[in-house]
Amino acid sequence: MKDYPLAGRTIVLTRSAEQNAELQQELESCRGRVISCPMIELQLVNDLQPLKQALCSGTYQWLLLTSGQAVEAIGQALAGEAAAVLSRYQIAVVGPGTGTKITRLGGHVHFLPSQHHFAALCTELLRQFDLIGQAMLYPCGDLVESASADPLRAAGACVDLLVVYRNQPPERLDLQPLQQALVQQRVDVIVLTSPSAVRHFFSRISPATIPPQATLVTIGPRTSAAVREFFGGALVEAERADQTGIVQAIRVAVNS
Repeated sequence: MKDYPLAGRTIVLTRSAEQNAELQQELESCRGRVISCPMIELQLVNDLQPLKQALCSGTYQWLLLTSGQAVEAIGQALAGEAAAVLSRYQIAVVGPGTGTKITRLGGHVHFLPSQHHFAALCTELLRQFDLIGQAMLYPCGDLVESASADPLRAAGACVDLLVVYRNQPPERLDLQPLQQALVQQRVDVIVLTSPSAVRHFFSRISPATIPPQATLVTIGPRTSAAVREFFGGALVEAERADQTGIVQAIRVAVNS
């Protein structure tokens, strides 16, 4: 008999609709009941010419990538030139999902940290590479703080952040399925994968309405810290910042 570890469990997904789709399919294949409630929309900036110019300038030796959206921006900015341009770079990625996407564009991943968040990327990168005088381009979202790259700068690297996508609340959001499940005490897991998603979620949902059996699943220490500002219940932080890591964390959550 096939094992369905999530049978009868209700999981709330809060990533963008595009990000939720594949994860939702996998969870439903395990007989989980999924409520998709996107708390953020990720939109590429209108003008990607500055990104193309930076990538083609010859200024940088390293490319730092922490999201699939940054890779998408690179793909759109470079179009058919992607493989040729990316071949000039040493590429560090925060997680295997991002690595897979940049590889599909023709890039080669030179560094992947053992823990999939930016602080670990910086710490482990410095252990393995001499970065004195190295110029690094970090295409990122509008909520990333420049100070996050200070450890690399302190080691002698020059790190330039370039905003290529923006985080914003969705224009339309149907909260009724989530609110109904909360009232009926049928929510077992809530997945929150970024501090901005956490803020948008708790601006709409009171922590007091979350059932006592529910566990929050997060990606990365910054997201976990953001959750702790609002919620004192059970929390599981995924060991990997990709779909596999999220699914594993959900399984841990429902069995805790």
